[in-house]
Amino acid sequence: MSSSLVPTARPSATRVVAFYALLGIALGVVAVRDLAVAQGWAAGKPWYESAIEGLDGLSASAAATAVGVVIGVIGVVALIGALLPARRTHDRTEATPGLWVSRPAIATLAEHAAERTPGVYEASAAVRRRRVMVRVADSEPETAQRVEDSVKRALDGLTDRRIVVRRREVKVP
Repeated sequence: MSSSLVPTARPSATRVVAFYALLGIALGVVAVRDLAVAQGWAAGKPWYESAIEGLDGLSASAAATAVGVVIGVIGVVALIGALLPARRTHDRTEATPGLWVSRPAIATLAEHAAERTPGVYEASAAVRRRRVMVRVADSEPETAQRVEDSVKRALDGLTDRRIVVRRREVKVP
């Protein structure tokens, strides 16, 4: 077996963490501005003083509690999302060690193999969890077996998923 890394998607917490990073950058900009005002490099009143004065005298309310709970839940969800393993985006091939193939590529190969099968007018394919679904439009019932054989040959060594052919009969004038 090869020692190549498994191709995976980004962790699910990426968007939430990016949002928190933008908030941190905004807080840093405000801190630098307030530092400049405090040192006399810029005119005005520090924003943190205005924020503290605005919060002075407030007590816990239902709205403040709700906002705090929502922020806490978002943090817990981000933490769980960061700890969960990222989903795989590719499948390891049987034929060549270290070679990975994406699910859309498997579907495209299956679709092209089905389209090249005699008697098929139209074909589409999708990769599901444990199978490759191929939908064909044909005029003969025995075409489904030919499509299945053709797709199996095209995907030989690339995937071990079961191939399922769904056919729709087309009337030929």
